Amino acid sequence: MRINARLDGESENYLEKIKLVKGFETITDTLKYSLKEVASHLELEGNPGNQFQAFLNSEYVGQFDGPEDGSANYKDDLLQGWKKKHDIV
Repeated sequence: MRINARLDGESENYLEKIKLVKGFETITDTLKYSLKEVASHLELEGNPGNQFQAFLNSEYVGQFDGPEDGSANYKDDLLQGWKKKHDIV
């Protein structure tokens, strides 16, 4: 489908921001991504269980570096870091 549309300044800014942040080369790719994201959001809107699963499947989960057992051993990790920082054996 071919689309010819006029955007107001605010919408143009949104589109350019999405293109820049996501690293798309074309406005077409940016629009396809945006439409897919909105459609997915609308499908999940009525079902909280699906929203949680979508979050788990998203690119936002697991976006940090650290030990795999960080949630279980964080107190020990903090203590070791504190000892190292303050030169305590």
